[in-house]
Amino acid sequence: MDIRKAFIDSFHHLNKHKFLVWPILALFLAPLFLGFIFLHVSGLYSPLVTVMQDARVFERLSDEEQLIYAQRGNYTPSFTNLNSFTRNIQQQEMRDAGLPVYMQDLGHLDISSYLSDRVSLKNILLLVFFVFLALLVSNYFYCSSYALLVASLRKKTAPLFFAATFQQFLGYLWLMILGGLIIFFLPFAGAGIIIFLITLLSFIPYISILIPLIIFAAILVIIWLLLRFYFALYIFFYNNVSAWSSIKKSYQITQGNLKKTFLLGLISFAIIMSSSLLPSPLEGGFKLLFIRDFLPLLFELILVIASTILTIFVYTFCSLFNLQAYRSFTEKHHQRRK
Repeated sequence: MDIRKAFIDSFHHLNKHKFLVWPILALFLAPLFLGFIFLHVSGLYSPLVTVMQDARVFERLSDEEQLIYAQRGNYTPSFTNLNSFTRNIQQQEMRDAGLPVYMQDLGHLDISSYLSDRVSLKNILLLVFFVFLALLVSNYFYCSSYALLVASLRKKTAPLFFAATFQQFLGYLWLMILGGLIIFFLPFAGAGIIIFLITLLSFIPYISILIPLIIFAAILVIIWLLLRFYFALYIFFYNNVSAWSSIKKSYQITQGNLKKTFLLGLISFAIIMSSSLLPSPLEGGFKLLFIRDFLPLLFELILVIASTILTIFVYTFCSLFNLQAYRSFTEKHHQRRK
């Protein structure tokens, strides 16, 4: 597996085929769009805009002005510049007055008065529905991104946003479920059973010392499983095989190649972390929904655009890089067998 070659080839390929980022862009835009619909359908948009505007005004006030604002009942003061003794006295005074008290350094809004009329069974069910729909749609675009990348590497054409078939999407979901069960559930379930047995034998001196060791061992097992099944996702899309077959093949090909796989994972993690230099597109996008002032809106919009461009290229490049690394790995593997 030539990691350096895979990195360079991925950079040049993405530079020539910039359209490959579109599914990842849709992945970030879909939750924003669905969130906007939910806020309007549930009636939460207007009160949340009021809360956000009041919060920005409140945060610009001094501690003394925040304390005066607190007498209105909707605010809690900032205690940043007060010593512990004074803070405790003022908090007690606020409790006696029936005002809410927060222990954080920065002042906070008590939004219950704004939202109490909007919390209903209907809105809770709407929230569950829209969250589930957002997860489903985002996962489809993530799946479609890999399908588009593979089609590009094989020099085939595919729809920009809907490259993944329904059957492929179902297989991808099943792969995620299987991987989650094997990699995370089984080690922690085993550790939980052992810890439970240890608690039953607590009468044995010093046996509780084994509990942190068991947790540490479970974490090591998870890391080992992550490395052994690292290529499962890329095998699933590149070879177009079933979820279980991709898991088995990943386990087989990583035998004796854990160091290179670990290095590949470390580089991929560093690439993804580079996108965190700017605020998250989702976080910034939701902020845009509640900003009414022109200058703050313009500043936040510039940040969101820059963050979105960086993030979609970074995520697409990372996926492409891992697919190229897997392809390089399989090519060398076939050459050795010949």
